[in-house]
Amino acid sequence: MLCLLTPITQGAIAEPPPLAEGEGPQDVGSYAEHTRARQLVEQGLKHVGAKSYGEALVSFQDAIQLDPTYARAWNAKGATLYFLGRPEEALAPLNRAVALDPNYRMAHWNRARVLESLGRSEEAAAAQSQAEAIVAAWR
Repeated sequence: MLCLLTPITQGAIAEPPPLAEGEGPQDVGSYAEHTRARQLVEQGLKHVGAKSYGEALVSFQDAIQLDPTYARAWNAKGATLYFLGRPEEALAPLNRAVALDPNYRMAHWNRARVLESLGRSEEAAAAQSQAEAIVAAWR
């Protein structure tokens, strides 16, 4: 099971406070677009909690269209594809989430679960080790 399943269904995914005008990635089109992308991810997480994965996927994809640098949206898209039984498709968005934020523990963890489900045990172990290294660095 992916790490996102429990936080999504319990609504406990931690999110930093909203960005102030001018903060955040410089290549984001606008503050309003990033804010809307965050709202869409929250909406998508509610859909996942209700097991409405198709609707969740639309929300995450819309968020990515608004802010393609938003790693949380990519991670959520990958987890949702996995929930839909599409692990081969789930891997690309999870890879993108990790590329955008190499310290995003949940993306590494979800990537490990997907790789394991695809029978790619060595890669899964490496992704799991990366997630564990991030946690260890926080301590």
